[in-house]
Amino acid sequence: MKKSFNLALLLILLTYSCSTYQNKQQINTISIPELGSFVKNKGQLWFSSASEIGHCQWKKPLKVKLKQLPFNKVSYHQYSKYIEKSNRINSVAYVDSLPNKPKYLHLEIADKIELTSILNDKTNDKVRDYLSKDHEYKMATGISFSVEDATMPIFMTAEHMLLQQDSAKNVSLIVVTKNERKKVNLNELEIFDFNFSSFCWGENRYHQKRIENIRSGNSKCPKGTYAKAAKIKDNSSYLKF
Repeated sequence: MKKSFNLALLLILLTYSCSTYQNKQQINTISIPELGSFVKNKGQLWFSSASEIGHCQWKKPLKVKLKQLPFNKVSYHQYSKYIEKSNRINSVAYVDSLPNKPKYLHLEIADKIELTSILNDKTNDKVRDYLSKDHEYKMATGISFSVEDATMPIFMTAEHMLLQQDSAKNVSLIVVTKNERKKVNLNELEIFDFNFSSFCWGENRYHQKRIENIRSGNSKCPKGTYAKAAKIKDNSSYLKF
């Protein structure tokens, strides 16, 4: 009887341990790129993406813009998939037939001209050279995330927000109100979707490849620029005037 009890107890412990290990493994399979990082997409949803490739470097904080949006069928499906993959509890009650939908937040890098200038800076020469090798490399320029109702006012009452990078290239969000500046770690947010931007390539007068434009979605590159840096011909024997 005692042997049977011990065996049953051992089986329960093994089952629990394996389940816990599988849950940890499931969480570890989710690749969560940071806002401003580079990735190579492999699937339709962000957690199907390859691990992030790296970051560019910036000194001054980047301006970001925030929107509050109601969940719809598409965004709630993405949120539900994230919850399932990360083994979390779904805290958002969504019923499509009801008029009042729960809200989520979307954060996006605001100034693409400033971002283009940063990518073309000398400090990012190696990053830019790496990106030019493959046109499928993209940049995470927007995130969608859910917060608790009690936390929502912190974001909605902000005067403005900034994306800050420290010396180790760790990225955090600075929420600025009239009375304070609050630092928010992005990895603490329930990020369930991303916007990825691609690059349009050109060259300077020395025929060095540079990023001329950051394009979102399926938008086309402006005339005289290329989605593939490899299409720029090597005419390094003369200068452009």
